[in-house]
Amino acid sequence: MAKAEDGLFGKLSGKIGDVVFSSWKGIPYVKSKPSGNSSNTKAQQNQRSKFKIVISFINDIKPVINAGFKWNIDRMTEMNSATSYIMKNAVKGEKPELEIDYPSVLVARGTLPGPQEAAVSAEEGNVLRFSWSFDTNLGIQRGNDHVLGLAYHPEQEQGVWIADGSVLRKEEQLELRLPKNWAITEIAPYLAFATSDGSDASDSVYLGEDG
Repeated sequence: MAKAEDGLFGKLSGKIGDVVFSSWKGIPYVKSKPSGNSSNTKAQQNQRSKFKIVISFINDIKPVINAGFKWNIDRMTEMNSATSYIMKNAVKGEKPELEIDYPSVLVARGTLPGPQEAAVSAEEGNVLRFSWSFDTNLGIQRGNDHVLGLAYHPEQEQGVWIADGSVLRKEEQLELRLPKNWAITEIAPYLAFATSDGSDASDSVYLGEDG
């Protein structure tokens, strides 16, 4: 059943027969109701499995994705943008042995200058230290870019991150304290920057060992 939110000639939402009325970001659209096609080819199964593992991953680190994928949200949401990129570029294998290729993942994407001379090291107390260089030739405003730092543990399916603007590019370092049961050698670490107004980000860099 469809309903008009603003009277007879207002916005419609719901279903009329095989037609579905809805909206996305305030833009109304109409689409046909799924036909119930039960085709289930190997390629379709593979694609669904890819989607499932990518969604699981990005849901684990949603605050980072929301901060890092602002570059094209006029066309899709941050989560959809990240899902599309990772499915196309960072999943390897075939069902049932699909897996995310963490060195190929971007957890942020945009037009800002990326991290320079970036590195990561282990410190006492299960602390992961990120470091980078800030080139003042980029402009003083770039020093106030927010740091997006992520340490993700694939087996635990959990991450520890900073994505709230509490660390800035000009500070040239970030520390993340990890759970005691996490081996730092098993971590997938990422570093990126985002503008202070949240409108853009840099491409993230992977700082672990390629695998």
